[in-house]
Amino acid sequence: MFFSRGTKAPTIAGSTIETFSTLTAPPTTTITAPPTIKVLEFTSTEVFDIDLSNRESTAFQSKAEQIKQLIEPLYKAAFPSFIRFTVRSFRPGSTITNGDLAFSSTNIPSDDVIISTLSGSSVTSTLKIVVTSIKVINAGSTTVVPTTTTVFIPALANSNSPEFQKLAFSIVTVCDVIYSARYGLIFIRTIVIRFRGVARNRAELDTQAEVELEFRDNTPPESLPTSDDIVSTLKEAVSNPNNTFNITIDPASILILRTPNNVVELVFTSTDTFVDTLLDANSEAFKTRARVTAEQIEPVFKANFSSFISMTVTNFSAGSVVTTSSLAFNSSGRFPSANEIANSLINAVQRGQVNLNIDVNSIKVNGTAFAASTAGPGTKTSLLTTLCLVFTSLLFTHLW
Repeated sequence: MFFSRGTKAPTIAGSTIETFSTLTAPPTTTITAPPTIKVLEFTSTEVFDIDLSNRESTAFQSKAEQIKQLIEPLYKAAFPSFIRFTVRSFRPGSTITNGDLAFSSTNIPSDDVIISTLSGSSVTSTLKIVVTSIKVINAGSTTVVPTTTTVFIPALANSNSPEFQKLAFSIVTVCDVIYSARYGLIFIRTIVIRFRGVARNRAELDTQAEVELEFRDNTPPESLPTSDDIVSTLKEAVSNPNNTFNITIDPASILILRTPNNVVELVFTSTDTFVDTLLDANSEAFKTRARVTAEQIEPVFKANFSSFISMTVTNFSAGSVVTTSSLAFNSSGRFPSANEIANSLINAVQRGQVNLNIDVNSIKVNGTAFAASTAGPGTKTSLLTTLCLVFTSLLFTHLW
């Protein structure tokens, strides 16, 4: 992106963007490669607080800091290449935490080792983590090949610096204008996460920006934009020679880093006898029943829905045994309706494919009850009542 001081850009949707001067940094021979990101996700048995949906809330920031203070020392002690942990979001079911583990580009631990490091620690008890819910989601490459010569300013690494705030303001304003025009009321806002320096030559670093796009939580799955549409929308807008933006984004450098999985809550009752040890997510009884439940049910949904990823049991409660779980679906695939999910499980139980003594009249999907006599193909309904935020991360290069 090109920036200069002393002028004001044309008004965009009522907002005037002040341009600012070129900044330079002393040449350095130290090249900092972008970190490799591993997305860590786990479920705790704590009741979800709706304020955790808001990144700006005291509840979110307090919870994120608590988790950060416990997670970072654990991974720093285990892996010399570990850099930091950043909580990205919380969502219901009971409380699902999603965050970034950043490692230097060398000596990156495997997913299994990352998982076992957390599952075998006392942190699981402190945070009431369901051990079987811990997973690592590869976020994809954080490296792009810039086509412009951009000098990274060290101050951009500090989110409290004036340089960061000015650049972030310009980026947010432009992206908000573009995506509000394209997606209307379902688009909420743009959030700048960080700026990074990426090696260009021995003396200088390019600057990259990572941002999130936030969409409304009650948007039906079929109405959410695809990754391709998000990328093409920004590319078309910044490539238009008649645009009046005061920043120049390299269209070739725009990448989607990650999109969230769609999560559905599935609850059902089994006629088995409840034992108190099932209340403890770290007990052998809990782990065994959770594993068997997933092994029985996951093949059913995988056979019926190509977008299905996994099932995570979050808790058991009495009456006889009530199982509460989260079903994860890939956001890039087709999202099945509540009827389809319930109907798949009901049919599997009635055919004897699932041997968990499930009462087919007890099945609930996102709080809606389905009975064997009423479940059917049905019409497509929104399953996003538990999806609080939809984030899409982009990378784009700017030139000072």
